[in-house]
Amino acid sequence: MSMIGERIQKIIKDKGLTISSVARKLGEKRQRIQDVQSGKQRVPEDVMVKIVEIFNINAHWLLTGNGPIYLSIKNEGVASYGVAAVPVDLTKSWGKLSDEQKKEVVNRVEEMAELNKLKEFVTKFATQSETFLPSPAIL
Repeated sequence: MSMIGERIQKIIKDKGLTISSVARKLGEKRQRIQDVQSGKQRVPEDVMVKIVEIFNINAHWLLTGNGPIYLSIKNEGVASYGVAAVPVDLTKSWGKLSDEQKKEVVNRVEEMAELNKLKEFVTKFATQSETFLPSPAIL
């Protein structure tokens, strides 16, 4: 069993779940989750993201075994903005912000997420297309 597989098994046990129920929550086939847990299959990135988001798991812990297993939200204001998993120290700071500052933080985070999507698109396009870069005549 892989180390990540062992950590996934711990989550399943801690939450009193079955592999079938975890598979349903993740929108995956039971066999895939069983293979990931047993180490027969590498954990796909999309499955890792789902585990972190759905079960409120610390991604650093899932990857390395270090740090707290679960993330918690202490401030209901953060949850109202749809944030699934926020480190506890961030929630403490969040509570000190005005409503206007909270809106600004959310707007900036959304902008950063859009920039990340754009960077991924450009990188993917550039690696798939040699014509992405302008010709020397244009420069």
